Amino acid sequence: MRGEAEGQGALGKTFSWAWRNLLLTPKAGAQYAKTILSIPTHIRNFLSSSAFALANGTVGPGFGKAMARAFGSVQVGGPRKPISQERYREYLELGITNTNVRLGDLRNLMKDVRFGEGNIATDSVLKPMLNSLGALGKGVKKGAKFMQDAYVAEDDFWKIVNFEVEYGRIFNINKSKGLKLSKEVMEQKAAKIVRNTVPNYAYVGELVRAARMSPFGNFMSWPSEVYRTGTGIVQQALEEIADPITKKINPITSTNPMKGVGMKRLIGMTAVTAALPYGAIKGSQAIFGVSNEEAD
Repeated sequence: MRGEAEGQGALGKTFSWAWRNLLLTPKAGAQYAKTILSIPTHIRNFLSSSAFALANGTVGPGFGKAMARAFGSVQVGGPRKPISQERYREYLELGITNTNVRLGDLRNLMKDVRFGEGNIATDSVLKPMLNSLGALGKGVKKGAKFMQDAYVAEDDFWKIVNFEVEYGRIFNINKSKGLKLSKEVMEQKAAKIVRNTVPNYAYVGELVRAARMSPFGNFMSWPSEVYRTGTGIVQQALEEIADPITKKINPITSTNPMKGVGMKRLIGMTAVTAALPYGAIKGSQAIFGVSNEEAD
């Protein structure tokens, strides 16, 4: 696809060039405009990320503190305080930030079309145009960079919130039950939960990733991660409720110290997948005066 195979004949090179420049390059441009440069999509990106925080039952003790920590750590625009940069590096090392699924697809699609290597409709055309605009061109570049940083930050914000709440839960249980877990162990446990219950591009399979190079469908990694993490949330909740000795899932008889967290997680998942969507639909119908017949 990328035209990098050794010994590729004229027919193969022609097909590879046409696939990249006539199909994938327009597709990449359209996806960039529909995600990075689209304000409504930024709103959707922020809201869809918040849904996973709610589904994990994070609202409650420690939620406000986690949000404050996230606000101080996300990377958008100008210089950051050293402590904020250090925190963000820690989140990166734990594999919970800069893992936006849609942006991961788009970045790799840009690599597939060899964006910036002189192909048609890429930097070879755009760069001279922007340079000729002078200050306006520089403003466009900065604006695009800011929009991209914001798209990542909208996703990072809720992942940091999730991590801080999960860490707080483990810390409290560790303290109250005298488990003597180290800070590093608690951080790894919290990060693992976040990676398994919030969409993360690092966990997208190669077959799904390869779908970006097809003309069928856009951002296939996102629905695949919704299925994986949706299952992960339920599995994590059941694991927290299950009795550590009998392995029976009974919140009344279980002696698992995390069973309260597991129940909150199940309640959150139920609310986000059933009650919240139904309430949003009916609420919107009431606000705008849309009957059931009109909606159908």
